[in-house]
Amino acid sequence: MIRRAATPWACRSSRRSRNGSPASASRSGSALAVPELGLTGLLAAVSDERLIDYSQRHLGPLIEHDRARKGALVATLRAYLETGEQQHAAQRLRVHPNTLRYRLDRIREITGLDLENPETRLNLAVAMRVQSLLGL
Repeated sequence: MIRRAATPWACRSSRRSRNGSPASASRSGSALAVPELGLTGLLAAVSDERLIDYSQRHLGPLIEHDRARKGALVATLRAYLETGEQQHAAQRLRVHPNTLRYRLDRIREITGLDLENPETRLNLAVAMRVQSLLGL
């Protein structure tokens, strides 16, 4: 289990060694080294500014839409990406499958993205991870 203090955002100043390369030490007490964190470790090597820009490019229109209309498109997209199936996402959100399909269509209209494209889904999932890690 990774404790909050072991995440790269809790110890950004120690994530690079003297020569500027990403930290490569293994476990140090209860702290977990960046290379052991997978995607989170990779994201730790990127500046907050670039991460925020990445997240904004992929999720910005949906976030703005939800704010303006008190919508749930971001939550819908998250459930869809995490479950990988419309039926399971609808169950998780406790909505009718037709409601979920309507929301996914709205997401496609707003973003212009093809949610069937694996690379698109990956980019959106990474953007959501960034949002979560940075507390956005």
